[in-house]
Amino acid sequence: MTHHDNDPATLPDNEHDRLLAEAHDDLLRHIQAHTDPIPSLLAFMEDDTTPFQPAAGFHSRDLTILELRSLVHRTHGLLPEGLTELRDALLRADLPDPNTKYLALLTTLMQGLVTVCALQPAHELELYRELQHDLVLAQKLAAALDLDLRSELAFAPDLANNLYSRLGKALDQTLDRGHAFSLDFAFFSSYRTDIHHAVWVAGQLIQAIAAALGAVPVNLSGVDASHLRDMNLETLAGTVWDRATSWPESLRELVEWHSEEIRDGLFRVRGGTERDPHAFVLA
Repeated sequence: MTHHDNDPATLPDNEHDRLLAEAHDDLLRHIQAHTDPIPSLLAFMEDDTTPFQPAAGFHSRDLTILELRSLVHRTHGLLPEGLTELRDALLRADLPDPNTKYLALLTTLMQGLVTVCALQPAHELELYRELQHDLVLAQKLAAALDLDLRSELAFAPDLANNLYSRLGKALDQTLDRGHAFSLDFAFFSSYRTDIHHAVWVAGQLIQAIAAALGAVPVNLSGVDASHLRDMNLETLAGTVWDRATSWPESLRELVEWHSEEIRDGLFRVRGGTERDPHAFVLA
């Protein structure tokens, strides 16, 4: 079956639903096969000798938000390679923001196409089968992406619809040629601009997600956060804490220098990098 057989423009609603279900199942299987299912990998790294016990159930969400902020910050400098980790983390976190779902679909499609563009012509059966599987997955997700764009998304819908249409044809022809073990990767040269534009769109979405995560209030009052890693002021900005909060040694002084007391014994981390000589709150 080629991409023509699953063209969303020609399928009835029940076939659209079937394609979406298949895409969802395939994506979950792919993530389960290539990521660590341990929930703590998303939210935090635990100390080997002192298991973390949150003070209340909602604090685990606060820690997850901080970890996602840090991951989003790192991903900015790793496009497109850094998108896989971010995509999988957002899916595991299951946030309600529809932009996160868009990012998951768009980046999966984009990564498959970037991989195709980067590969050299290959005629070995095993490599061909691996490539074919990736392309079929990209096709299904492309169909889901096209449907999502119509109802939920505000980010460049015309661009994304056009991207899906043009690259879908490229995928189709590549699969057809692949059946003859003659994958013509030069065919994709005219679509590289679209792929690069997709990277740009993904970058815009990452910025939107960063803003959304930054707006979520985080309260670590009474929480043992000594296991947190890779945190900086940008990630921690706005976080509320108190004297019972435990910070990593590498962060304690930084947090204290850049916090303000909002009421007796309760503090909030300020953004920025300059020290305020009057801001060492626990002096």
